[in-house]
Amino acid sequence: MKKIAVLVSLCLLSMILLTACGGGGGNGGGSSDVSMEGKWALSAMEIGGEDYLAMLTELDPEMNFADEMYLEFSADDKVTMVMSGETEEGTYTLDGTKLTIDIEGEAIEATLNGNTFTMTEGEGDEAMSMSYTKAQ
Repeated sequence: MKKIAVLVSLCLLSMILLTACGGGGGNGGGSSDVSMEGKWALSAMEIGGEDYLAMLTELDPEMNFADEMYLEFSADDKVTMVMSGETEEGTYTLDGTKLTIDIEGEAIEATLNGNTFTMTEGEGDEAMSMSYTKAQ
């Protein structure tokens, strides 16, 4: 169980480091039908075209990723990222479908599509993507 948590944490950390690209966007002008407020749980993770979330679930069927890996957004543009019990605080902006999450000075860009947002980095065998879905 600890090995799985470490592996997933490393995958998330890698995603954050790879997607860190400076400069966030303002939240003026854009709109979305979905409120960011609330809990958004990890719903998909692919690295190099492989479904890592399915693989990790197979290794530990009792692990609940919705409780282990999520982001909690508040109305005051604050976000809390939770990864296997560790928390990080930051801010976010939403401009249309472009979501920018800034945690400890590192900007992570994602695309919002309905009740899911996806962060993607790289191409081909090195492509990584993580999707989070709004909890009901």
